[in-house]
Amino acid sequence: MAARACQAQAWLLVTDLDGTLVGHDQSLAAFNKVWLTLQRTCSVQLVFATGRTIANCSDIMSQLPRPDFWITACGAAITASNSSSRIEKDWEAHILGAGWDRKRVVSLAESVLGTLAVLGPDDEQTDLRVCLYCDPECVSRVTALLPELVASCKASSTPVRAIFSQAVFLELVPTRAGKGPAVAFLAERLGVLYENTIVCGDSGNDRDLLLEGGGGAVLVGNALPELRDAVLPELEDAAFEAAGCYAAGVIEGAAHFGLLPLIEEDQAADENNDQHSVAGPGTALTRSELRRLCRESRLFYAGICKSKRANDGDDGDAAGKRRRTTDESASRDINEHVESVHLNKV
Repeated sequence: MAARACQAQAWLLVTDLDGTLVGHDQSLAAFNKVWLTLQRTCSVQLVFATGRTIANCSDIMSQLPRPDFWITACGAAITASNSSSRIEKDWEAHILGAGWDRKRVVSLAESVLGTLAVLGPDDEQTDLRVCLYCDPECVSRVTALLPELVASCKASSTPVRAIFSQAVFLELVPTRAGKGPAVAFLAERLGVLYENTIVCGDSGNDRDLLLEGGGGAVLVGNALPELRDAVLPELEDAAFEAAGCYAAGVIEGAAHFGLLPLIEEDQAADENNDQHSVAGPGTALTRSELRRLCRESRLFYAGICKSKRANDGDDGDAAGKRRRTTDESASRDINEHVESVHLNKV
């Protein structure tokens, strides 16, 4: 069963991996089954937009559905699963057109940042991406120096986009690169409308993905403050803050923006002879199933946060807790989110 809207138009569903699609096994398994349904019933293509390289995804590859395209190294590369595509070479030519000298970028980064940042492992470096690890105790100093670094690179005819996330990772890529610009380039090539491009993320390196990538911006429930603070003031009501964490939030966002059909319990019984679990291939998703996924993923994330506070010596009462846990207000929040999700009448 599919929503008529998604049958009539071409769509792109774009998601970050770590912390967005990947992180909660049950939600990812549900997404995989939902994706099988969407493939059969909608004109939609799946894109993974990640800071990893494809080679560095080997540890999670078996858990993932096969995407149509990969956007890797924070938008420095586009790779089609269909090897006959020319998009990879065309994208590389496009971003190199503004200039790029990797050795010069590394030298300038060392000069401006000094010991505040060091080169990451060799397997995280690419010809079009410089990956740096920063001292998490010096976030404000690194942030303050980024404009100087960007200006120095521009003055040296090798302009860069600086992508800082999780107070640790600093990625330097050609100025025309980035997850968001890569998605926009891909959508134009594929003839997909901006409003039919759904983009999902959780951290600072997804900033340009949500701001520039498509008309359907989804912040999963576990999105970090660095992403919320950067995106929400600019997008305001155009962004969707999912209640569900990880892949549950991606599913919720796809439903909110009209790609994924949601049905009522009585419809599910009529259509599927009472076999309407998300585990059943070929079925749509009910509101109660989505609510369950949201709740389970939030409980899982709450456990992670609790463990982290314990490891950091936090007694759990300190100001600045990022997430509500298992109390009644959290349950009401999940229910209200799901009830507001677009219901496709099929």
